[in-house]
Amino acid sequence: MDGIIRLLLCGGLFVYVYDHFNIKKWLIIILMFLLLMISGLIPFENLFYRFKNVDELYAYLLKPKPISIIQGSHSDLMIEKENNGYSSRIFIKDSKGYKYTPTIIFRHNSYTFSKGDTLCVATLITNDFNDDVFIQLITNETIVYDNIGTIFTENCLRGDNKVYSAYLEGYDLTYQLFINDSLFVFE
Repeated sequence: MDGIIRLLLCGGLFVYVYDHFNIKKWLIIILMFLLLMISGLIPFENLFYRFKNVDELYAYLLKPKPISIIQGSHSDLMIEKENNGYSSRIFIKDSKGYKYTPTIIFRHNSYTFSKGDTLCVATLITNDFNDDVFIQLITNETIVYDNIGTIFTENCLRGDNKVYSAYLEGYDLTYQLFINDSLFVFE
C-alpha cells in the first residue's frame, strides 16, 4: 500500500516540477527514481505520523495483531502468524508511539549450535539506531537461560522444535547461552 502512495506522490511531484521549472524530462525521471529509492529506506509515514499503539500500527499494515510482543528499551519484537508458519518484525518506538520501520535496517546474525542431542539455531537481531538486541532460538530442548538473567518467552512450535524470543538487556561480548546446561558462546 505504501508503494502505491509513493508512486502517486512522485507522479504528482513530477507533474509539478515539469510544469513549473525548466528541467528536461530525463533529469526529472532520474531524480524521481532516486527519490523512490530513498523513500523506500526512510518511510515517509515517520515524517508525519506515529502509531500510538500496536493495534493502530497493525491496522495500518492491514495485518492481524501479533501473537507475541517482546518489549525492548527503544524497540519491540513482534511475532506474527504467517500462512503455515511464523515471522518476526521489529518496530522502533519512542515516548510518542511506534514508527513504521523497514526491515532493511536490522541485522540478523545466525548461529547454529550442536552438542550431543541438543541442537539450536540462534539469531541475534540488532540495528544501527539504538542498542536494543533481540534473540530468537529454535531448539529441541526446553531449558533455556543465559548469564544475564534474560526471561525467554516460548512463542510457538516449528515441528518438534520450540521457538523462544527475548530482549537481551545488557548484551555484550561476554554473553553466554545455556541450553539444558550446555554452554554456547557466540563467536
